[in-house]
Amino acid sequence: MISPNKENDSSPDDKGFEVKRSNGWRKYGGTFGLLTGYIVVGVYPALVANMNPIPKEEELTWIHGKIIVAKDLQPNLTIELDSGVQKNFDFPVNLYLSSVKGSPRFLGIKATKLKELRGCPVDLGTKKLTWTISDQAYVWVVKSSCFNFTYPQAVSYFNKFGKFNWIGAIFHLFGITFLVFTALFERKKK
Repeated sequence: MISPNKENDSSPDDKGFEVKRSNGWRKYGGTFGLLTGYIVVGVYPALVANMNPIPKEEELTWIHGKIIVAKDLQPNLTIELDSGVQKNFDFPVNLYLSSVKGSPRFLGIKATKLKELRGCPVDLGTKKLTWTISDQAYVWVVKSSCFNFTYPQAVSYFNKFGKFNWIGAIFHLFGITFLVFTALFERKKK
């Protein structure tokens, strides 16, 4: 029986059987950590973006309320529903940018115009995002006496700024390249 103190590669369990320990975590711990971070920051937003395509207008859920806060940073709209509950909504944006840069600005409506919407009654056409951790919904239509944001405008904006773009592709290319070089460096180091 091998001593448990001998390089910690094996040790006896409580029944006297020898248990072999893997050397992989010690050898590739940095790579595993980077891979986990890459999945959270790079792969997860890509999955959410692909699982949430542009909805059809008839698939939208309609919500009535009063605008409490309207701004160009997420959450874009805070609405007080008829029940008195406040709920946050976002305009459709690029998920790659939000994962890399933080809260993205919505450029489809001027910030000064958004500030004027406070207190206005509103009907929102929304679609809840799937595969997300939070209860997030995109606003695809805004109907109000103060302002209207139509479905074709939202789709046009999303097609221009929200779909997969080269920022996401470059981010993934750098991420994968960095992971490969880290694994090669750790392999040579041990």
